[in-house]
Amino acid sequence: MDRLYPSLEQKLEGVVLTPEQFTTDHLTNFGRVYHWTPRFVVRPVSHQDVVETIRFAREHDLFVSTRGAAHSQSELGISDGGILLDMKSMDRVLSLDEQNRTVDVEAGVVWRDLVHHLKKRSLVPRVLTNNLGVTIGGTVSMAGIGVASFKYGSQGDNVLEMDVVTGAGESVTCGPDGPRGRSFLVRRRGARPGGGRHAHPVAAAPLQADDADVLPAV
Repeated sequence: MDRLYPSLEQKLEGVVLTPEQFTTDHLTNFGRVYHWTPRFVVRPVSHQDVVETIRFAREHDLFVSTRGAAHSQSELGISDGGILLDMKSMDRVLSLDEQNRTVDVEAGVVWRDLVHHLKKRSLVPRVLTNNLGVTIGGTVSMAGIGVASFKYGSQGDNVLEMDVVTGAGESVTCGPDGPRGRSFLVRRRGARPGGGRHAHPVAAAPLQADDADVLPAV
């Protein structure tokens, strides 16, 4: 057993995997160019799990990578000897405000699942990419461009607020009442808000609405 496993496992509610438990999916991404083996794969189930993982990594000088659907290439979504945060385990739609047409989700929610969830209320996100099998945290961190972006911008532009865990293991809310500059940094520079608890990324507009009826983004 890895000597660090017990102390990491004790800090988390979620699951900690070691190399003998990895699947081939943990070792590469969509590009299939690099094949790396992380020291641990962590499947967090709470915001605090992410905080504790980052703090543990700092304490033990380990690199941390985040992974959603791994629709990436090069060295994204994989880890060479560090900790890989598998954010798909944080896949809850937390709340829907139909009056303000906003939805609060965790970073590991897959866009396709969110679309199905909103369809029950005759709502749909303003901007969708062609591939709905990717996570909200992943596309928000890389902006996320869709056919409606000419009018509504990127998926990142439709974010009101994000709860982000920094590299120092601090929890920061980025938005109107927080450090908005940092929010834009997370969205624009691929800083991977997958470490956050909430993405708050979507303004859902009525499916049947005219363009003039679509409300501002969250």
